[in-house]
Amino acid sequence: MRFRLSLLAAVLLTFAALPAPAPAERGEGPSAMPARCGTVSYGGRTYVMYHQRISCPSARRKIRYVHRHKRLPGWRCESGTRFRTGGGCNRGRMLFGWHPAD
Repeated sequence: MRFRLSLLAAVLLTFAALPAPAPAERGEGPSAMPARCGTVSYGGRTYVMYHQRISCPSARRKIRYVHRHKRLPGWRCESGTRFRTGGGCNRGRMLFGWHPAD
């Protein structure tokens, strides 16, 4: 599981370093790559959120739900060690996630 989280972080960092191509070049709408959507605070810590094919407010609600209940029905979620190192959830092509803002 730690390897998967490291791999997810490496892929996200790679996407963040690349310039974003125009929507016509991607062949899809503007939600083709994960996008940052602010921060969320939970348990005294601040996390940076990202989402893809899901709205930012919906991602914020789902992240808070996952932090409280450790699972989200219908979604496949993975997190770091008790949410300290970040994590994410996906359902088909929709995804959202978080990582510490520190």
